[in-house]
Amino acid sequence: MDLIIDEDEYFREKKITDYVHPRHIAFPNKSSLYEKVRYLKKLKSEYDFFHCGGWKGMLAYMAGVPYGLQFFGSELRYWEDRNDFKSFLKKPLMHRVVKKALYVAVGTPDLLQNVRHIRPDAFWIPGPVDFDLFNDKADRIDLGYDLPVIFSPTRIEKQKGSDIIWKAVSETRNDFVFLQTDWGFEPFRSEMIRAAPEKMRLIDIIPHEKMPGYYVSSTAVMGQVGAVIRGYVEVEAAACGAPVLCYSPDDTPFVPKEKDTSTIAKYLDRLVEDREFRSNLARSERKWVLENHDISMIVDRWRTLWESFTK
Repeated sequence: MDLIIDEDEYFREKKITDYVHPRHIAFPNKSSLYEKVRYLKKLKSEYDFFHCGGWKGMLAYMAGVPYGLQFFGSELRYWEDRNDFKSFLKKPLMHRVVKKALYVAVGTPDLLQNVRHIRPDAFWIPGPVDFDLFNDKADRIDLGYDLPVIFSPTRIEKQKGSDIIWKAVSETRNDFVFLQTDWGFEPFRSEMIRAAPEKMRLIDIIPHEKMPGYYVSSTAVMGQVGAVIRGYVEVEAAACGAPVLCYSPDDTPFVPKEKDTSTIAKYLDRLVEDREFRSNLARSERKWVLENHDISMIVDRWRTLWESFTK
């Protein structure tokens, strides 16, 4: 199978290419749109098709290369209305790109409703979690606080629901530390920090390989409650056995199912107070992640899909 992978590092980061061996390409540095399209045209006869993320499908479409698409929620940031995926797909060219793709996959199941008006056959393939790194045997670390710690490693961003979460923290009745990683887009980040809840403490961005220690050492992990549902932060934290709060209206163990401040505040208080609730939530979330984000299962799905277009 000769498969072109675009310059997005997704498959290599998630170790999928340890099991499936597509040929990775990188466009020439600082090449223009025209040069990228011309580059793909030269490769057309050498490969079966091109797997690409989101807007890069335009390049394959313009080059006349067979291609499949994979969308992630983070791609919203590249367009005018960052909270409306449909506005991105209403652009005439992207509408044609999506319609002509061999297949359309999404990274989180909530995005299906936004692409199926163009591609009813769009599907969700979960992102694989590295269970060798993210597991409940990770070494605990000293977070430096005597109080319970709610760890929030997501970006300080409206799309992540930071405004809703921080207001909920202010409404809680229990004493705890809300440990927030200090990263986000300006000016929203600075505006939020100026009005931060008293329980919040900022921490520098943590290297990915050190995250398991923070997950297993925290009382609970606060995920996103904004424009999209759980992402990698949430499922990796759950794989480590941490109880996770993140907006998840679908049929999974993750809670809450609503994203109003009152609901989130109640869950935060319950996590701090109720050890049994924490344990049961963590157990059910971890079980779901192990069953749905196993890399061997996901690799088999990609392999079966790709091979169906090369026979």
